[in-house]
Amino acid sequence: MSVIKNILDYEPVVDNFILNFKMRKRAQGWKEDQCNAAARTEAVRYQADLEKLQEILQNNLGGDKVSLYDVYHYLQLQIATNRSESEPDVEIKDDYRTILCMTVHKSKGLEFDTVIIPYTHRKFPDRYNTELLIDPHTRQVGWNFLTDKKNPDMRNDLYAALKEEEIEKTKEEETRILYVAMTRAINNLICIVHPPKDPERWSYLIEEVGVDEK
Repeated sequence: MSVIKNILDYEPVVDNFILNFKMRKRAQGWKEDQCNAAARTEAVRYQADLEKLQEILQNNLGGDKVSLYDVYHYLQLQIATNRSESEPDVEIKDDYRTILCMTVHKSKGLEFDTVIIPYTHRKFPDRYNTELLIDPHTRQVGWNFLTDKKNPDMRNDLYAALKEEEIEKTKEEETRILYVAMTRAINNLICIVHPPKDPERWSYLIEEVGVDEK
């Protein structure tokens, strides 16, 4: 852990991040002032993420002699299973002239004067795919094999019930993600809502809470 800390303390990690970020944006055709504005925002968030990551590693692995593989294995497990960890709160100075496009996950911990949420008509992940569902509590396993359109799907008897539970969890997760996106706005929130009404779309969730349409 001390080796990792020394690397982060003495190497220009954030500066390297800024250089690489601006290089990618320039390659995409961004203007220099746009690159600088976006880089400042991303760098602040990147620094906060690094500091929180160090804190998490220290709290969970700092008391033992660990190898880099142990750190890698711990992070790999957390990425795969931990859905409750939130982004650190950071303060971003808004110049009211810059438009930043980002995913909801990247916006965690940030606040903006105005937030625009497009694509609310997109459906949640498909109901049925080729997949294996495992309930660790009951130790039940359901599987489904998606064949071509001329043939029915092949699945075991446990799949339907486990899939319905998975769909409900997906709705709960999508509701939480939408809440994160909406609460990033300080003064103005604009949601582009499309018909038709469908319970498995953000537009339906927005209409359910009674947001006025304009």
